[in-house]
Amino acid sequence: DLNSADLFAIDEDLKMYTIQAGATSYVAELNPSSSAESTTFKRTTGWLSQADLGVRSHLRKLNIKYVSTDVLTVNFYIDGDSTTVVHTVTIPADTSGADWYRCKPGVRGRSFMIEVSTASSTTDVEIRRMEVEIE
Repeated sequence: DLNSADLFAIDEDLKMYTIQAGATSYVAELNPSSSAESTTFKRTTGWLSQADLGVRSHLRKLNIKYVSTDVLTVNFYIDGDSTTVVHTVTIPADTSGADWYRCKPGVRGRSFMIEVSTASSTTDVEIRRMEVEIE
């Protein structure tokens, strides 16, 4: 199933489950016989904004420190619309995690939401730190 998981849970027998929340919630056990089960990675911030919501701001910089053998896709949303991607940045794989990836998305809006994701794979993704500069 290609649905994304909202939560991961481990029971008292150390079985791992994914939970997809919504109008109807689904619970699925991850494949216990395979350490190479393919999953997608997707994390979304809440809505970020300046103190005065009446003023449009500029999301000047995104800095991210991460470890991933997969390419990261970063989508930007503005002004409470979580369905329309206004800008996308593709971040190359980085297996060392030693350096920051820095970009200037140049997105304008009253509030911003940032989504970081990968394609379905069997590799690990670690986001060590993410910073934004809004002016």
